[in-house]
Amino acid sequence: MAYYDFNEHLSKRLPFAKEILKAEFHRSLHEDLDFETLLYQAATPQGRLLIVDCDPEFSDFMIQNIDERLTVFTAENPTDAMDVLYVNEVDVVLVDPNDPSGRDLSLLEEIRQVRPHAEMIIATAFGTVQSAIACMRLGVKDYFLKPVDARAIWLSIQRALACKKLVDQVSGG
Repeated sequence: MAYYDFNEHLSKRLPFAKEILKAEFHRSLHEDLDFETLLYQAATPQGRLLIVDCDPEFSDFMIQNIDERLTVFTAENPTDAMDVLYVNEVDVVLVDPNDPSGRDLSLLEEIRQVRPHAEMIIATAFGTVQSAIACMRLGVKDYFLKPVDARAIWLSIQRALACKKLVDQVSGG
């Protein structure tokens, strides 16, 4: 288990995080959970991420720079990505739509059809204003140009997970 500095995480979380953690600690007394475990659970999001990129080095780079509590699937081409989506529930899809197969934005449309509530984030080396607009029209949350800042993408993934969690709560799912 990773060590988390309590004050560091409080400064990054909501203002009432301290009260939430206190309440969770009191709950832990009844469920035999230690405070460090609860802090770890509260400080890290959980979810399922699919990374679709023809460059395995980019996928490896992202896996190294995101939270280890996320379940991460990778696919090097649109066909593999769709296979993953048909079999697994995915919360966030990080995609490079400009793959060598030439499917480009049709992959985003297919993702939206198979997993309508999955959040999509784009990271591409060949971005244009036109493709950014087209992606946003398809419901993409964020659009990044490579080389990317891993922290910026991680924050985008966190926001997408939070949005997905809210949608699931409201829809009862």
